[in-house]
Amino acid sequence: MTNDYYDAMEDFNLLSEGEQVSLWSEFCRDKGSYDDEVFYNDDDFFDNMFPSNMGIARAVWYSGDNYRYCDKFVKFDAYGNLKSAAYLKDLADLEDDDFLEFLHNKGV
Repeated sequence: MTNDYYDAMEDFNLLSEGEQVSLWSEFCRDKGSYDDEVFYNDDDFFDNMFPSNMGIARAVWYSGDNYRYCDKFVKFDAYGNLKSAAYLKDLADLEDDDFLEFLHNKGV
C-alpha cells in the first residue's frame, strides 16, 4: 500500500461524519456491493427502505442481537436483516484496499 493511500485515509478521517457516510455509500454503489452500504439509523431509513411495518418488524426480529435502536448507523446483512453500530468503522471496512484506492482516485 502506498503512502498516497495512507494520506487518503488521513484526509478521510478529517471529513465530517456525513461526508464519510456519503463517500462509503458511493463506493459501495460503484462496486455493486449494496449489502455493505451504511445508513443513518433514523426514521428516514425506515420510511425509505421498508414498504410496511411488518417488513421492519421482520428485519428487526431476525437480526437478533445485531440490531439496536439506539445505535447511530445501520446496514442490511446478506439476508436482509439489520445490523447496527454506534460507529461507522464498525459496519464499514474503511481500510479495504479498494476503498483506499477509491479515496485516492476521488482526490480525498
